[in-house]
Amino acid sequence: MKRSPRSEVAPWPQTSVSGRSGVMFAGPVTFIFGEGLSFGIGKAGPMKLRDSCIGFVFLALAGFGLGACGGGSDSSASFGLNSSEKIPSVMETVGFDLAPFDAASGMAGTMKIAGVVPPKVPGNDPNSVEVNERNHYLFLPFGYSEKNDTDPQWAFHLPLGTPVLSLISGMVCDVPILYSNDYSIRVVPDGTTCDSGGRAPIMFETEHVIDPLVKFGDRVKAGQRIATVSDYDRNWKAMGYGLVEIGIAYNLGNDGSPWHACPSRFFAPKVKNAMLNSLDSLMTAWSAEVGNPALYARANSPESGCFMADVRNSVRGGGDPSGRNDPGGVGDGGVGCG
Repeated sequence: MKRSPRSEVAPWPQTSVSGRSGVMFAGPVTFIFGEGLSFGIGKAGPMKLRDSCIGFVFLALAGFGLGACGGGSDSSASFGLNSSEKIPSVMETVGFDLAPFDAASGMAGTMKIAGVVPPKVPGNDPNSVEVNERNHYLFLPFGYSEKNDTDPQWAFHLPLGTPVLSLISGMVCDVPILYSNDYSIRVVPDGTTCDSGGRAPIMFETEHVIDPLVKFGDRVKAGQRIATVSDYDRNWKAMGYGLVEIGIAYNLGNDGSPWHACPSRFFAPKVKNAMLNSLDSLMTAWSAEVGNPALYARANSPESGCFMADVRNSVRGGGDPSGRNDPGGVGDGGVGCG
């Protein structure tokens, strides 16, 4: 959801290594100095480029670059992708153990479907229409719209205590505390920069989690447990369910505009078919459970689980717009990822 000032991929339209504590790199990168003098870092794992540098540095990272310092003063350069097509297809999980729906157990992996009844907010709540419509979705698709906002992430309601898994293998770039007093864990894929302030041009997010098990700079493997689903959604918590949201945030163009991409576009090839089949099975089973076969009718274009391919982050102001914690909340300012 787009709510917390810290809940963002910080735009990096003008960036310099000068004056910063360092820049972290996940995986192998190549540096090019001045007139073609270059060297590479072949080993995977983080390293730091300290404050000193010679001339301009350009990072050979999937077609985009970061300009760095010279002469003790900041030099600026654009830091963004030409399009979301530059995002690497490396996602191996959806943040939890998802499997095709099993009618015998009523589960889709660790996601309970059979017997789940969505919570209903009373009509005297000022957000009742919005919240009750949203609560029809045990799995909320990317691009779901309400009022003037479009959701940039997938949201899953899971039994309280469900482990949260890393979406990808890479390096933890940021673990900020959110407005909801829980956390977001943001991981950058190999070959992507992460500065000491937790900023990067691409980040794979698991948002609204508690008890984080990792910190900035840690290397993680896809499928590794990194946290637990959050219990902040008071309506679902009362029924024994928590929440986790996942997303792929990226900066676009020369101004570093913050965007999110449909997650199902970026599954790793080795798991893509299995993950899409499981996601489709989940949607079919939940639609049947609530007796609404058209619930996810729009969520197969452009990809499974998405109403659109990309969403640009919007600016909101003040509280929790979902009404999940504070009645009457309407948003809280800042460009957000979650």
